[in-house]
Amino acid sequence: MKNFTRLGLLVLILLAVWFYNRRPYTTQSQDEKVLVTLAEAAIKGFDPARSDDVYVNIETAKVYEGLFEYHYLKEPFQLVPNLAAEMPTISADGRVYTIKIKKGVKFHNNPCFEEGKGRELVAEDFVYSLKRVADSHVQSNWFGLLSDKVQGLNAWREKYMDSASADYTEVVEGLKALDKYTLQITLTKPCPQLTYILAMSFSCAVPREAVEHYGKEFLNHPVGTGPFILKEFKPQLNKLVYHKNPTFRDKFFPSEASEKYQYMLADAGKKLPLVDKIITHILPEEQPRWLKFQQGAADVIDLAQTNIALEVVNKDGLTPQLQQKGVQLSHEPEQAVYYYVFNNGHKLFKNNSKLRQAIALAFDREGFNQLFYKGTAVPAQSIIPPGLAGYQASYTNPYNTYN
Repeated sequence: MKNFTRLGLLVLILLAVWFYNRRPYTTQSQDEKVLVTLAEAAIKGFDPARSDDVYVNIETAKVYEGLFEYHYLKEPFQLVPNLAAEMPTISADGRVYTIKIKKGVKFHNNPCFEEGKGRELVAEDFVYSLKRVADSHVQSNWFGLLSDKVQGLNAWREKYMDSASADYTEVVEGLKALDKYTLQITLTKPCPQLTYILAMSFSCAVPREAVEHYGKEFLNHPVGTGPFILKEFKPQLNKLVYHKNPTFRDKFFPSEASEKYQYMLADAGKKLPLVDKIITHILPEEQPRWLKFQQGAADVIDLAQTNIALEVVNKDGLTPQLQQKGVQLSHEPEQAVYYYVFNNGHKLFKNNSKLRQAIALAFDREGFNQLFYKGTAVPAQSIIPPGLAGYQASYTNPYNTYN
């Protein structure tokens, strides 16, 4: 596997997991494909309902799955079915979503199940998982995305807020399993964003057996349907080890891609996952991460938001020294917004819109890009960044107001 660096979108981490598998890590058997990655922050746990930072999301995505996901080789980003058999059927008034669940999907083999064998995923697992997000005892930071949207869910949450625990057997009108493989979500009013919400990590399927079996330790014992099983979680060693899920369903590397990702289709049609093991070293400091990568002890490194990027990357790509070593670079605009504000309470700016406009127009974006980012940044022309629907690559903002 060639060493690989990247700038930008964190959502491409799993793409690297599945694609850059050209050599096994040198300390492993030649029959075993191992990907070694580097995490930038401590992992607070693996409970999807509490996955409230990007580093936790990256790790939980290896273990858990949701109803929908993004096609990672299409741009603009395209939502596609994952554990759902197809995109939802939506009622004429936009309030009732009927979602068919794929048959034959199994949870990981785990002691929480009878005889340690993972059972089949069913629609009721999503009813339970979404209720967990609403349960105040779980303390999920994501309930705001469901609040006042799903019929009866707020009332269920409030009913048990002062109780020792919530009753998950109580029916919530807006969350129903019509049969073993059909989930129905009824909204209080139309919400076109619902399918996108259901693609977020907090809505992934969690088995009730695992939550009840592990109790407070559930966050350290993830049990999902995903391509990998967490085998070792050693906070004292800052190390995570994942093994390929032997019961993972038939899922294949995409055979279609946008023009910029055509080079990634070498693995088109191959069964996922493409590696047998993932070893993740947790190294919060950027210098140790870079040294480990330089030593060949890691296959992937994220250089976004690091000073090292300015030393090894320029507008044309990697420095010649890294290119000679076979290091590859994936350079993607990051979906983030940075801005400067005026103190409108100051007498200089208060009631002086012309001065504020003049300063905004005079700001040298390209000079700023060269000085601080060596020309690798993509100056924004509107509030819609590259990769999202509505972005127009040919558009140039004549007022230069988005910095």
